[in-house]
Amino acid sequence: MASKPVIVFTLPDLSAGGAEMVLIRLMNALPREKYSPVLIAVRNDGVLKDFIAPGIPLHTLDAINVIAALPKLYKKLRELNPDVVVSTMAHMNFSVLLLRPFFKKTKFIVRESTVPDCTLEARGALGPVIRALYPVLYRFADKIIAPARIILDKMHSQLKVPSKTMAVLPNPVDTSMITISAPPTANDGTIRFIAAGRLHPEKGFDRLIKALKDYRGPAWHLTILGEGEQREQLEHMIRALKFEDKISLPGFRREPWQEFSAADCFLLPSRWEGLPNAALESLACGTKVIATRDAGGIVEIAAEAPDDAVTLAHTMQDFLKAMEKITPAQEKKSLLPACYEKKAVIENFEKLLQEMLA
Repeated sequence: MASKPVIVFTLPDLSAGGAEMVLIRLMNALPREKYSPVLIAVRNDGVLKDFIAPGIPLHTLDAINVIAALPKLYKKLRELNPDVVVSTMAHMNFSVLLLRPFFKKTKFIVRESTVPDCTLEARGALGPVIRALYPVLYRFADKIIAPARIILDKMHSQLKVPSKTMAVLPNPVDTSMITISAPPTANDGTIRFIAAGRLHPEKGFDRLIKALKDYRGPAWHLTILGEGEQREQLEHMIRALKFEDKISLPGFRREPWQEFSAADCFLLPSRWEGLPNAALESLACGTKVIATRDAGGIVEIAAEAPDDAVTLAHTMQDFLKAMEKITPAQEKKSLLPACYEKKAVIENFEKLLQEMLA
């Protein structure tokens, strides 16, 4: 064990978010004969604890937030003496980079999961402070990674983060876990739409529901998988529009692939995104995607995907027009571009680690 490089991954908590899930997938996939992965979480709450691979140590700091956790994080890193620290999301990245000067021999990789607009908007009045911290703290990073080129380009142009240490590392999709189901044999002609993500304004579910009052296509039903702070607001909108029989909010699904595969089309109405995991998994299930152009790396996914697999909409009116053209799915096969396959992504992640360790 002592001869293997210790790779510490850090998260603010274990909640069901795309950024958290990606970091756990990268950690789980590292070959244990070559590396010793360890996970540090500021808080122990969240459903993703069950996704951590057996044998990977989990250390929780039991702090109320990442700033309050700094002393404990410093102490734990001293104890573990890692060769590489991998972090994701801006507030966690800022915290580990504040400790960077105290760990001269450790390499620090920070991962940005979404475009800066989303991070700054989410921080409200603290936005200007966050904007100022990016170029100051990110110069301490040995490598800055993001799942899409648009994120890195915006960080450089909008936040003045140096580009020389940047690299794209797509989100890995483990297709071995995904089974493509045959479309239902008894189809009544209803178009089955599906969407998934945190019930949060950035995902745009509110504007999708509002727009659906103007839908003029075939009979339809929409299932939105996920949980979040916007549930009550979305339920109120559904009742107000009398869509109770047309829109379902069944909650979070640990393995949503059966629902993705059974749908005729996946909807991504996001206001912001990094690289949308749910859209990638839907493509792996053979389900086409309609997305707003605002949805971050979806433009890059569309460029790699088969023709007509991803439709990009400039406005919600364009979005509705694309929905109205969807027909019931027939035979399905994976539409996922090869560059997002888990094997390809992990190979690139290992190359990056080896570069750091060298």
